[in-house]
Amino acid sequence: MYDLIKHYCDQKYGIISCCFNTENITEVNMGAKRDYLENFLRKVNGKLNGQNVIIARGRFRASCPS
Repeated sequence: MYDLIKHYCDQKYGIISCCFNTENITEVNMGAKRDYLENFLRKVNGKLNGQNVIIARGRFRASCPS
């Protein structure tokens, strides 16, 4: 399944994708679960070039102090 997702998303359609193993998030050890999720989210953020917010045009006004 992983190979199909990565092929179609990354190579065929140019969609950024990240996969994870559900067994790693259902573990009893909460510390391990948290570490795994933090590392996964860092990977996602890296694939997005650190961009995690997009400001829509017209919603941002520059202001300069007088």
